[in-house]
Amino acid sequence: MIAETGGGRKARFKRDGRNMCNKRILTRRVVLAVVMASVTGILLWVPEAQADSRGGRVTCSVPKAPMIQVLPKTKDIVYDYSQTTRQLTARRTTSPGPYGSNIDTATGGLRADQISTSSNIKMGTMTYQTQNAGCIWYDEVTVNINLNPVIYVAKEYQKEPCKGAILKHELRHVEVDRFVVNKYAQEIGAAIQSAVNKVGAVGPFAAADMSRQQDQLIKHIQGAIKSQEHLLNQEMRTLQSQVDTLEEYDRISKICKDLIPKRR
Repeated sequence: MIAETGGGRKARFKRDGRNMCNKRILTRRVVLAVVMASVTGILLWVPEAQADSRGGRVTCSVPKAPMIQVLPKTKDIVYDYSQTTRQLTARRTTSPGPYGSNIDTATGGLRADQISTSSNIKMGTMTYQTQNAGCIWYDEVTVNINLNPVIYVAKEYQKEPCKGAILKHELRHVEVDRFVVNKYAQEIGAAIQSAVNKVGAVGPFAAADMSRQQDQLIKHIQGAIKSQEHLLNQEMRTLQSQVDTLEEYDRISKICKDLIPKRR
């Protein structure tokens, strides 16, 4: 989904015989509802090429190596102690837990990780006025990934050692989030590199078709990112379930007496 379009552009003109060509850089900012976060930047390159027009025939190729960066950021954990057990239990969106669907468990703690991803895509273009033809290629792709973890501890469980036990458990969930996001941020970088290499330079095409070609390149990057989304979510669910084991729930229930599960 394209949420915002902006654009700095630089125009350069040069004369090749009677042919006038216009080279510029287009910028598109795309906000994606995709999950990721928290690794160091990845700098990837594709082989250099050149673009030219000879004898009235336009050929399109990449004039310089596109730069690809994945820049995840994790904010400090926010702690919220203002909600009741009933409120947190209502917020829970995961499976019933290790006790099974016929057992009710009160939620004394909860972690929520709001993950957002945005992409800034710069594309180089070359328009040949005489031939009414255009070329387009990726110049720079930057993916920003933001993780915003929040840990909740219910009002009823503010005393130690119960509060500490709940916090420790929820912090393990945050650690899993960061681990999985770190892993798949690198996979996303590799997927984008492959997508950019596969496309190379697009054209020549009718100059009036430039906007549609730009939209297609944006969708191509979105597809590369989304190609990793299912795998990320699948591994996230698997590893998070390993935190919410029956033994872990029993351990916390012994510390926080009121969290003992009740059979329906």
